[in-house]
Amino acid sequence: KDGKTLYVAATFGHSLARFDAESGAFRDEIPLEADSYPYGVALDETHKLLYVSLWSKARVAVVNTETFKPIGQWTTEEHPNEMLLARGGKFLFVANANRNTVTVIDAEAGRAIETIGTAIDPKAPPGSTPNSLALSPDESILFVANANTNNLAVVNVAGPGGSVPLGFIPTGWHPTSVRLSPDGKTIWVSNGKGASSRANRDGP
Repeated sequence: KDGKTLYVAATFGHSLARFDAESGAFRDEIPLEADSYPYGVALDETHKLLYVSLWSKARVAVVNTETFKPIGQWTTEEHPNEMLLARGGKFLFVANANRNTVTVIDAEAGRAIETIGTAIDPKAPPGSTPNSLALSPDESILFVANANTNNLAVVNVAGPGGSVPLGFIPTGWHPTSVRLSPDGKTIWVSNGKGASSRANRDGP
């Protein structure tokens, strides 16, 4: 929160680095599991923990920020990417791109308590590609960007472990990031391939 430390997941280096955010100076780096392709980070400063999603291992690495050493791993589903902390760090939501799911982890217990489906049809094969997460200001509603089905899944997560799907919001082509305004009244979605599935105006 003091803006002095920047944590960076080095996807092809299979490592986690720290930088001095004021000067840009490199501080140090720790190796993560071989061929793990670390993707996203979520910082829990209160508990001095940093979570790193390991794309190719279907796990989340847990790093102690004081010692800057890994202290454990938690299981998710395939291709975990963006993560989101809730309830003061009590719960960790993890989007799983190679499954139509979001894993909900009880961070205090260190285990998954729920797997939320994000596909329109619960029996659909993998392919919705959830890759970004946002919570309403009161942390009761979860928005999940489904890159390959061009929508946001909307889920009531007021009671983690007993989440209820509410429906879908159509988006542009290949939504890759979703964010909410502080008052919860506006949703922003970046569309990785444009507003719709039209041909590229600048070329094939």
